[in-house]
Amino acid sequence: MRKLSPTFIYFFGALGGLLFGYDTGVISGALLFIEKESWHVSSWAWMEGWITAAVLMGAVIGAVVIGPMSDRFGRKRLLLLSAVIFFVGALGSGLSNSAELLIISRVILGMAVGSASALVPTYLSELSPAKIRGGVSTMFQ
Repeated sequence: MRKLSPTFIYFFGALGGLLFGYDTGVISGALLFIEKESWHVSSWAWMEGWITAAVLMGAVIGAVVIGPMSDRFGRKRLLLLSAVIFFVGALGSGLSNSAELLIISRVILGMAVGSASALVPTYLSELSPAKIRGGVSTMFQ
């Protein structure tokens, strides 16, 4: 198996930081296209707030839970797991046919975002030589 170059790893690791902003911000455009009438929601503004905040609630859960787990199971393994969680959350969001299911899917997405936010900077700093460690760690931000 071919070994990946450090630059390749740093680049894609730094993209992990974009996921937080992307998952938080992309919903504002998507909310415009949801057929609100078919979801039978009494207060749409209230539901929009929950749909938007769901990622942040999940991120808190993911970040808190992943810290102790990363020492036990390893960051690389848990980063792969968070990629699977991203997929499940994105699939659920795309296939949601109710506001409740969309909120649950976005909480799952948020758990992956929180996990990646906690794991990626640490993993990048562990992979990089001491000479460039600070610069590589700040790439995530």
